Amino acid sequence: MTKYNPSVRQIPRQQHAVVIPERGDSSILRWLENTGRLIPRETEAVREEADSEEISDLMGSDDASFDDSDDNSDSDEPDGD
Repeated sequence: MTKYNPSVRQIPRQQHAVVIPERGDSSILRWLENTGRLIPRETEAVREEADSEEISDLMGSDDASFDDSDDNSDSDEPDGD
């Protein structure tokens, strides 16, 4: 039983393939839009001010516990025990 399908055909191996002509108006973006496959992104409200406040909270206040003299010792030299 043979069914007719114009998309499927048999061509000898030695024969060159027929080149499908390019349509001038074809683009993947236009195809996605026309087929309803292009889904717009959901936009989020930008919370820049809240984010900057959160970062400031994480950074903490101006802590004076760091002493510059702690940074002067060479890390290669062992402590004198």
